[in-house]
Amino acid sequence: MIEIIDEQERFQHHIGDSVFILRRMDAGTHAEIVRRHTSREKISDEWVSVRDDQAILLESIDWLVTGWRKINHPLTKKEVPCTKENKIRLPIIVMEEIINVVKDATGAGAEAAKEELKNSKGSSS
Repeated sequence: MIEIIDEQERFQHHIGDSVFILRRMDAGTHAEIVRRHTSREKISDEWVSVRDDQAILLESIDWLVTGWRKINHPLTKKEVPCTKENKIRLPIIVMEEIINVVKDATGAGAEAAKEELKNSKGSSS
């Protein structure tokens, strides 16, 4: 069965004792984020598209992470709320892990769709 990506779906990912509540990103949302952080600039008499990859990463993390547990402040050791301001303060290695986990979750759906297509072609011959 092929399923679309719905922004209401959620899944959990554990990193050590911490838990992240994540969602997959559909192509339309990704395109909109990239569009917001891409500009046209004239370089040597030629117009080129320039992407701000750091801004794309930070906005993507804000969109993908919908909640968390056991994320603490380094000085007070108290849990911090899952806000945009705190999400962008996560270590870059954690952000990269989140991106990879979501890609894998999205890829699993794509693999299922690919298998469905393969099976349907095989059964229709």
